[in-house]
Amino acid sequence: MTRVVEEGMRPIYERVLKAVGEILGLPPEHETTRLCNNSIIGQVLFYTFSQPVLSCLQPDLRLTPERLERIADHITEFSLASLKEMAGQKNKPAKEISKVAIPGDAPAFPASAHNSRRRSRV
Repeated sequence: MTRVVEEGMRPIYERVLKAVGEILGLPPEHETTRLCNNSIIGQVLFYTFSQPVLSCLQPDLRLTPERLERIADHITEFSLASLKEMAGQKNKPAKEISKVAIPGDAPAFPASAHNSRRRSRV
């Protein structure tokens, strides 16, 4: 695992981290840079490892080469828009930056699912 991370994943991670920092106007080691980088990677990993969940949520979704290209374009567009917005607001306190509202009738993530998963790893 260490070799895979160091030789395969770390160079990509570091390259994206540097690019994210440049867009944000922050150094790669800054917490915000790392959080944004991890969010981008999380989007990619969602499609990589969540196929069982996706097949339940979107039974019609087929991850064809064309669809994967569209997903990659979306992740790029979505992430760049967010990074540019954050870069423009980096000097504002977090409480002044608008947040996306979740409708009041949206179901909350069941705490029991999160807690049971956490316990099973211990």
